Amino acid sequence: MKLYDINEAILDCIDTETGEIVDPERLDQLQMDKEEKIESVALWYKQELAEAEALKKEEDNLRARRTATINKANSLANWLKYALGGRKFKTGRVLVSYRTSTAVDVVDEDAIPEEYKTEVVSERVDKAKLKKALLQREQLEKDMAGEEDKEKARALSEEYMKIRLPGAVLVRRNNMTVK
Repeated sequence: MKLYDINEAILDCIDTETGEIVDPERLDQLQMDKEEKIESVALWYKQELAEAEALKKEEDNLRARRTATINKANSLANWLKYALGGRKFKTGRVLVSYRTSTAVDVVDEDAIPEEYKTEVVSERVDKAKLKKALLQREQLEKDMAGEEDKEKARALSEEYMKIRLPGAVLVRRNNMTVK
């Protein structure tokens, strides 16, 4: 029986005009049913809270295990990098190779010109834009070194000088891939 039905049945045991109890035995039984129902729901509530707490603890344990596993994998990757010294390694079951990537390390964020910064909730350097400019500057430097025509060399030099980025440098990384 639902709590709503119990409450209705309790009201049926009482005469609405006189307020007298018409069926005291049924009223007592309904009161006990109501208390039992309330107790059952309260116990169910406590059980749900306990299960939620147990799930949270399990999540925390799994998160800690995941972090430990990632750290162990990173440690193994570092060992492989050390042992291979950047050389490719291949067997029938595994392939370790490297690919070169270019990233920007910001040495002094305050020295970066505003045009290379992107407005976010907090101000950050736009590394993609900065990388593009640094690569362009690097290419201009190579072009200037190989240019024999003085006019073209001067134009390249002027272009080169426009790209002033004292707070950042290009960093070449050798990223390992294990398949």
